[in-house]
Amino acid sequence: MTEQDKELFSQIYYHYYKRLLYTAVHIIHNFSIAEELTNETFTILLAQFDQVRNHPNLDRWLYTVLTNQALNELKKQKRYIHIPLEELKNIGCEDNPFSFFDVLPDGLSKTDKEILYLRYEQNMNCAEIARYLSISHDASRARLCRAKGHCIELLSKEHYHKH
Repeated sequence: MTEQDKELFSQIYYHYYKRLLYTAVHIIHNFSIAEELTNETFTILLAQFDQVRNHPNLDRWLYTVLTNQALNELKKQKRYIHIPLEELKNIGCEDNPFSFFDVLPDGLSKTDKEILYLRYEQNMNCAEIARYLSISHDASRARLCRAKGHCIELLSKEHYHKH
């Protein structure tokens, strides 16, 4: 990596770090995990810097990488629930106060919410989603891609309006 590349990377890091961290916190609701995801996003950028350096929409690329990581983290958390021992006696006594839909940004369409729910909450792949919704495999992939794009766009807008 040249000195110019190091300087460019530093500029990108300082320009986007807080914004990406805020977005990750909004999705994950856990600051330390959000920090890890944000740092991992920059690790991925560093690893692919030669290809991404002149990307025409770098902020969109960064938010896409971060959001995909965050959604995968939510999926992983769903798979591995950690419960403190002192709370074991209370299992089943109250409902979980958060749902998958609580982490989605305002403004997503019902269709977008549904396909994100099927993919990340129900762990369905595109073929399973296609069968469930009675649509083609290509249509399920396109809908998922659009929904993720809308989600990223809305999360970006929420971030900019709050700062």
